[in-house]
Amino acid sequence: MNVPNFLLAFNPGQELILNSSKMTLNPHPIGELVLTSGNLIVCDPLYLYKMPPFSVQFSPGRYPVILSLGWEDGEKFPTVVCAMLCLKEENPVRWEIAVEPSQDPDSPEETLIYRYGVDSGTSSFMDEDAFQAMDDSFEGETTLGDLLIDELEKEENFQRWANMLVDEATDANVVAFSSGFGDSYYDCYFGYDKEGNIVRVVTDFLFSN
Repeated sequence: MNVPNFLLAFNPGQELILNSSKMTLNPHPIGELVLTSGNLIVCDPLYLYKMPPFSVQFSPGRYPVILSLGWEDGEKFPTVVCAMLCLKEENPVRWEIAVEPSQDPDSPEETLIYRYGVDSGTSSFMDEDAFQAMDDSFEGETTLGDLLIDELEKEENFQRWANMLVDEATDANVVAFSSGFGDSYYDCYFGYDKEGNIVRVVTDFLFSN
């Protein structure tokens, strides 16, 4: 499988051609993701299907999240091209598509890829603990999903992203962002350093097209 170098998507001024349109890409940091258990989930935060975490467990901690924003001429707001979770300072030397446990990244079967559905036009990074807090809140009158929608609709965020605390006891949060042009199924990618450690996680909406 031909996987692009996603670092290019975060180079200021990088150009991306989609059909007959041209986007100019720029990186935009949106805060840190708090991994409390180390079990990372990438999913639609407003439609909580039972998406499993990655089979790889990461070290608990705080990790920067950066968006690649694409600007088209004449457009008032940018488009989120992809989102990157930075687990270490080292840059990756290779990229691979993320797969589910015991699966081969070179398999031609697309159903084996760690792919998630989006139905609200929104994607996110979150720890499994945050996912559970979001899911548990559906039993109340006002859900964490309702509060997240309020955050996403704030004008200063271009209606494109939010970083919301969901558990004050653990600092677990959800870092949410628009998913490219909207609803679809999206893939994730791991960036590895020269020692074979995962140093980046990217969810891609438009860059690899």
